[in-house]
Amino acid sequence: MADNVFRSITETREPQGIVLTARRPVTGQQLLTTALIRARVPIVLFLYRVSNPSNLGAIVRTAEAAGAAGIITSAGSADVFGAKAVRAAMGSSFRVSIWELAEIETVFGWSINAGLTATAADISAALSHSEVDWTIPRLLILGSEAHGLSGDLLDRVSETVKIEIENDTESLNLAVSAGVLLFEARRQSHIKEPV
Repeated sequence: MADNVFRSITETREPQGIVLTARRPVTGQQLLTTALIRARVPIVLFLYRVSNPSNLGAIVRTAEAAGAAGIITSAGSADVFGAKAVRAAMGSSFRVSIWELAEIETVFGWSINAGLTATAADISAALSHSEVDWTIPRLLILGSEAHGLSGDLLDRVSETVKIEIENDTESLNLAVSAGVLLFEARRQSHIKEPV
């Protein structure tokens, strides 16, 4: 294939020289229902309008590393199987249970049926992330860095939690925040496991 043709079909400046086509993996709520039963860390992340594909991919990778049950993306989120997200996920996109572009009403209905406690990360929450019992099954809701979560969405959750940060730092990167929360959940789940 000619270089100019190859460059016209890639999203990166320095492509690796490989082109392939593949079917998108199967996604959906049934996958998450099954994954939740097997998960060591009974947390499903609901990423609400997370539009940065690199952040999205990093969160998918972090969710796999922490042992979370899976991920839901809302309508208005980046494509979890887009090139930048897949690159940032480093293969985790094909191993983590994912439900794409879900509507809020459907997600909340499913989470209630699955016995999940809806918990949102919010910088104005009174409760620190380390004060939460992460061993109970949860739907952990994270909003985009640019817009966070709407008041209507926050009104629907059982708990809001924050990550306490030092000094005058405005906030953490979304993928870093997801990592802090998920690895606290992982730490707590290992403490409760029988020796």
